Amino acid sequence: MPDNRRKLKAGLAAFAAFSLFVCVLTGGASARAPGRQIDFTPDIAPLHMTQTAQALNLNTAVAPTAVPQGAHIPITDSVWIVQGLASEEALALCSDQWGNQERGICVAPGGSTYYVWIEPGTVMEVVIDTTQVWQQHFIDAVGRIVDDLDSIDAERSSQTLGGIAAGLGAVGILPGCGTIIGCLVAVGAFVGGLTEITASESTIDRLEVSVCEDTRSAVFNYCMMQDLGDAVCRETAGYDETCAPCPPRAVCAP
Repeated sequence: MPDNRRKLKAGLAAFAAFSLFVCVLTGGASARAPGRQIDFTPDIAPLHMTQTAQALNLNTAVAPTAVPQGAHIPITDSVWIVQGLASEEALALCSDQWGNQERGICVAPGGSTYYVWIEPGTVMEVVIDTTQVWQQHFIDAVGRIVDDLDSIDAERSSQTLGGIAAGLGAVGILPGCGTIIGCLVAVGAFVGGLTEITASESTIDRLEVSVCEDTRSAVFNYCMMQDLGDAVCRETAGYDETCAPCPPRAVCAP
């Protein structure tokens, strides 16, 4: 029994000594660096994101512009009809613009697509492609249309002034011809007014034919952007008819 007690006491003493030794080590470290965490440097190579970046670049397709309360109806992989969008609203959203509300084209928000229309209520969206001649030809056509329409308005103003001059000259012929100078002034105003009216009428006729031809070109290129083919688009634009002043199947200016 005495030997067992001694062995038990010796074991307890050894356990107590070991416990004290552990406490001193851990407690002392905590006392020297209170709140310090154990530093651990993993032996792992840094993770590079090259593969992720490459994966993001795989999606090269251009999505159509998001339009509130609108829907995109696909025609081809890069052409859509934008349901619920009118030309006036498209122009309000766009940056660079050509044409007018009746027929025109503009750069849609985001800069990667065009809004295109040949009538105010139907807007088409196409991916901008500098190699596609139909887009540039459409831009050129609607630009000429706007210039010609402005010229027609100017000629009509000239016609109005010519009519006023001719009217005043006619009224002034009888009283003005009391003197040679007065007669010459009255007759000159009358003849000059009629000449201006005739010249303006001829110019307007020429400009209207030009508008018709450019409108036909716009219709043709609008159709070709939809990848419908040359024969179909020529028939749609009315190329088999003369501009006198407007082929029935083309969407022409008033």
